[in-house]
Amino acid sequence: MISKPEPMCPTSPTWSSMLVELLLLTRPRNCVLTGISVWVGAVTSGADNASFVVILAAIGAAAIAGSGNGMNDVVDLEVDRCNRPDRPLPSGRLSTGAALTVSALLGVTGLTLAFVAGIMPGMIAFAVIIGLALYNWFLKRVGLAGNVLVSLIAASTFP
Repeated sequence: MISKPEPMCPTSPTWSSMLVELLLLTRPRNCVLTGISVWVGAVTSGADNASFVVILAAIGAAAIAGSGNGMNDVVDLEVDRCNRPDRPLPSGRLSTGAALTVSALLGVTGLTLAFVAGIMPGMIAFAVIIGLALYNWFLKRVGLAGNVLVSLIAASTFP
């Protein structure tokens, strides 16, 4: 008599695999480019390229970019199931709850770093977070208004 093989139970993701998925959610290349854009903007405006304020603002902007990317993936989950099934959320490798939590934490971290850098970077960061939320939840499919908002957000990295 031949026995049936035991069904394999799905294993829980490891911490390291979960961290990789969370990192992928943020689109790290975009975050790095955002941080570099803030740094370039500050340096071309005459700031010391290694100043504490510039570094805080660049890291804060990168965190906010990651927050916006995570928010975007939650909002676009159904569309991404067809268009981007390899991403962490549509593939099922990451839950929407985890994505929203990380997005919120990155947004708060970025906003905090921006306000530590100064009142103006903090105000810009606050406006960008509001803009990202408006874009992701309301203006993405509106057309011109959404495109203008994205342009303003991108331009905000340069002083």
